[in-house]
Amino acid sequence: MFLQRDKKTLRLLALVLFSACWIYTALLTLPFTYGMPTINLDGSYGFGSNYFSDAGFRYGSDLIFTYGPLGYLFYPEDIGNHIVIANVIRGAVWALLLVHLVLLYRAGMKGLAKALLFMAAIIPIRIPLFYHFDYYAVTVLIVLIVYSIERPRAVLAPISIVFLMGILALTKFTGYAMALIGVLLLLVVRYDRERKAIHRRDVYLALAVVLALPGAFLLHNPSLVGLFNYVYGSLQISSGYSEAMSTPTGTADVVYETILVTLFAAGVIYATAKRALPVAVAAVLFVLYWMNFKHGFVRGMDHTLLSFLFEIVLAALLIALLRPGSPLTGKYAAAFPLFVTVALLGLSLHWFEVWTKVWWSSALPRQATAELLNWNATRRRIEDETKKSDEFSRLPPAFRNRLENSTAIVFPWELSYARSGHFKLQPLYTMQAYSAYTAYLDRKTAEHIRVDSNRVEYVLFDWQDIDARHPLLDVPATWMALADSYEPVEFGPGKLLLRRRHTPVQHKQRVVQEVPLPIGQWVSVPHTTDFWARIRIPDTPFGAIRKAAFKADAVYLTLESDNYMARFRVTPAVLSIPFPLTRFPVDVESFVDALQSKPVKDSITRIRLDPESPNHYGQPSLQLLEETLSQITFADH
Repeated sequence: MFLQRDKKTLRLLALVLFSACWIYTALLTLPFTYGMPTINLDGSYGFGSNYFSDAGFRYGSDLIFTYGPLGYLFYPEDIGNHIVIANVIRGAVWALLLVHLVLLYRAGMKGLAKALLFMAAIIPIRIPLFYHFDYYAVTVLIVLIVYSIERPRAVLAPISIVFLMGILALTKFTGYAMALIGVLLLLVVRYDRERKAIHRRDVYLALAVVLALPGAFLLHNPSLVGLFNYVYGSLQISSGYSEAMSTPTGTADVVYETILVTLFAAGVIYATAKRALPVAVAAVLFVLYWMNFKHGFVRGMDHTLLSFLFEIVLAALLIALLRPGSPLTGKYAAAFPLFVTVALLGLSLHWFEVWTKVWWSSALPRQATAELLNWNATRRRIEDETKKSDEFSRLPPAFRNRLENSTAIVFPWELSYARSGHFKLQPLYTMQAYSAYTAYLDRKTAEHIRVDSNRVEYVLFDWQDIDARHPLLDVPATWMALADSYEPVEFGPGKLLLRRRHTPVQHKQRVVQEVPLPIGQWVSVPHTTDFWARIRIPDTPFGAIRKAAFKADAVYLTLESDNYMARFRVTPAVLSIPFPLTRFPVDVESFVDALQSKPVKDSITRIRLDPESPNHYGQPSLQLLEETLSQITFADH
């Protein structure tokens, strides 16, 4: 009788503990949100993700970007029905998390332990999860995977997994890729090693997961060509990001990540050696960890927090996958708080509130939810902020007069000029020019400008850069498509307005010579004619492996004339496309001169290539070309 009472008491205590943690988790992870109007780089792509989807543009056919057709789930603005749609989807994902935590609790003591473990992982990282929906969705997917392992015949979990895969496929491709590896992990865990066969239900699940991307995409854009462009373009963006957007990683970030990698790797290897974790499962866990690490540490100055937060979830996943009854489970669970503490120390390098009351309070998500419920007042605040942040009103009057009721492209990225609705915004193929990370994306963007099925009247050109890059060297094919198709009609400080030419101009070039471009050494530019250039920078085997596995360090091109020297960061992949060298437009004034066939300041006399890691590259070459047909010249008149 006493034993029976003790069991009842334990069950009651377990219920109280689970309920308290579940309610706290539910409040902390309230996903409901809306976006206030903002400007500059991030605010512009947030606006673009909302605007272009609502305006009827189709991803794959009309544009491609880091975020997909449902990219506005990250930051839904008051455009169309996006706030409603986004919060319905975000709410559904939140509900799936809470329901499956309850289902884990109902699966017995092992399920209860795993539910508590994942709540302990989610609670300290919920603020970053709130702002990064892809990580939020992948975290929920991992909880579903763990429940599916506990209850292989469950029906809701596999349906929910396919739903999440479809949402992620249209939201952010890197999140979809991580989720795909997560599903692979489920299949590996449930693989019947005795019969050496995959269960039929897992075959159906794998098939449904594979079809989730094309199925979801074709609902958005019923075009197989568009589907191919979307998948291939997303892969190009993912691969090019490692080279074009890499930044150095801080020493403190490296220290904390080294500790976390050591703890995680040691845990996986030791569990495998003790037969508490199958080798195949360990391999997939390492792939997941690597994908998360690469995604966060490529842009080392501001994205490492994403790695730190998700590594906590991966550590919880490792513990949940240990063989039932393994003595390592208790030991790893005891070490889990140490792992969480180290990760939060790394996170606190970027989010200083980690150790404050705000971080652990549910006030922020509850406030966002309350503001959505009081929608009339919230909409008035949004409208007031839209007026205050109206970039269009800051343009010179001549710009505004021409753009009013017109159709225009904004180059390179300040899309928020169109927020107030004075003109119809058309997208660059890569939405924002800097994201044309590869020669393919640059050429594709240029092709869309030249074809111009929508007959765009104007291009609003801001002379802006990111990471000390040059607008021309960033996207040489796109730049030349703009120069061939548009001419300047208005000028302002750091800005110009281009109008479509009645007849596009033509260019043809031929290769004159190819010379070595030794790293770190000056190479003179001949003065016999006005040359264009094409630079090829091959990777060494080690450099190629490092770029694929991690990132490539920055490469700089220095240009010198008789009167100035300029140094720009370049993306090696796009320098294989010809760009004007002798009459290189180093600033906005010389760019305008070039478009008008006027003298362009000083001729470039020599150039130098300076990679931060010269040993990662082979021998570069400089190919010099001359014009055989040109209706825009860069020569003096």
